[in-house]
Amino acid sequence: MLSLGTLLRMSLRPGLLLLGTMLIGLGIDGGNVLLPAIIKAKLPKQVLLGVSLYTTSMILTSSLGTAFLAGLAMKFSLATTMKGLFVFSLLSIVGSLLLKENTIKTATEAINLPALLRNKLVWLISLFFGLQALLYYSLTTWYGQILLKLDRFSTKEEALLMTILQLSCLFCALLTPIFARNSLGKRFLISVIGVGFGLGVVGLCLGSNNLIVGIILALLVGVASGFSFNLAVIFFTQKTASSRETVAVSGIAQTLGYLLASLGPVIFGRLYTMTGTWQSVILICLFLAILIAWCGFQIEKFETI
Repeated sequence: MLSLGTLLRMSLRPGLLLLGTMLIGLGIDGGNVLLPAIIKAKLPKQVLLGVSLYTTSMILTSSLGTAFLAGLAMKFSLATTMKGLFVFSLLSIVGSLLLKENTIKTATEAINLPALLRNKLVWLISLFFGLQALLYYSLTTWYGQILLKLDRFSTKEEALLMTILQLSCLFCALLTPIFARNSLGKRFLISVIGVGFGLGVVGLCLGSNNLIVGIILALLVGVASGFSFNLAVIFFTQKTASSRETVAVSGIAQTLGYLLASLGPVIFGRLYTMTGTWQSVILICLFLAILIAWCGFQIEKFETI
């Protein structure tokens, strides 16, 4: 679907462009749901390592890809860039073939989806993933504008701070497995997530145009975003008993999460349009920071689903 969607988009015709974009979205979502379960099935004794490699490669490749393709589009035509992207997308097919099982295994028991939907832990994990997605996508959409409006940074400085925010997510992908080996470590990560999101947005109310202060705030938000996403994926694998259950919980959580993530930027932008200030958005983000920390601590009270 990824490759076919990319191929359809090369025509640049509106109908095929939209269809190709939809297929790419389905491919990405399918991969996001299945990969935590694949990690649990393929690396049952090295789940934390698998999660770290998964999230690190995803963040690194997307960051490098954005920069590379932007340069390619400026030097060559958009059509040439799309062809290069299509060739690159074929790697996903190679990866899928390498992950293919050599023998067909029959599941010993079916997943009871209605029972999962009634499980408190499933909803806590879903809410945790949803809140981190909502905060990350909303803040990466509007954080730069908030900086320009409240802190009076220049456009160049705002771009630098957004880069720092996103790069800090990459380092968190490497650090999360170190802390997530036991409950104490995960509780530390949850505390950092709550404090990072909370102080990272509330600190904007200081109205300071000091670049060092801006860097610290961007790092707080970036670290909270990085830790929260990685910890959510770890919850998928550690709080489920089998890879099939991981797929089910991952699917439920990511359905809720990306629904919230798609609504967040729109709602926050609408709030700013209605009020003419970012103060209400900042207060909502502070509440969400407290809520995501509460969810994390509640999740840690359970062993498995």
